Amino acid sequence: MKNLPIVECEKLLTDSANRKKADRIVSAFGFRADLKGSDRLADCVILYGSNAASGFCEIYSIVGKLRDTGAKAVLRTINYAMSRAYGMTDKLSELVGANIPRNEIHNSLVIAHLGKIYRYDSPRETDGGDD
Repeated sequence: MKNLPIVECEKLLTDSANRKKADRIVSAFGFRADLKGSDRLADCVILYGSNAASGFCEIYSIVGKLRDTGAKAVLRTINYAMSRAYGMTDKLSELVGANIPRNEIHNSLVIAHLGKIYRYDSPRETDGGDD
């Protein structure tokens, strides 16, 4: 799979419907809205869920370019947000139907699962609204 051009990725990330859906999914998994990492995670969820990039390194790089930072900084901010998320381990374990130890949960695992929710769930199922 080829990566979408950066301009197309930017359109995906700035689309209000995409942002609303991704923000709600990220919040539902206990990520705190006051941390930059939750915004960067939502960016990654949108790109993964939209098949905009061919791998996690590419996703981090695209988000970094669009947010005027580096891929490693994106990775670190998401990792910090994961460490501060409320009940994320339990919610992720419930989603996959097995107990996942906290030390086995990493950025790409979270992005993959939340990205699949983004991809396959309708907006109405994730946003709880009728708008």
